[in-house]
Amino acid sequence: MLVVCYYAWKKKGFDGKKRATVGFCAGVRHAEFMADAFSRRGFVSASVTGKNSPDERQKVYERFSNL
Repeated sequence: MLVVCYYAWKKKGFDGKKRATVGFCAGVRHAEFMADAFSRRGFVSASVTGKNSPDERQKVYERFSNL
């Protein structure tokens, strides 16, 4: 399934380094898996879930806004 999602994103959702993409996952473990999978392919990615404190979430948002 990851390969299908990745290639669909690459074909239809990616149009340059500054393009941000948000994905919604089935759960925390799935979100962490997807973020790791995209990171391993060289993309900046992160999972933001209820496990993250508000401060951690804010740091992720700031990191992505400064790319």
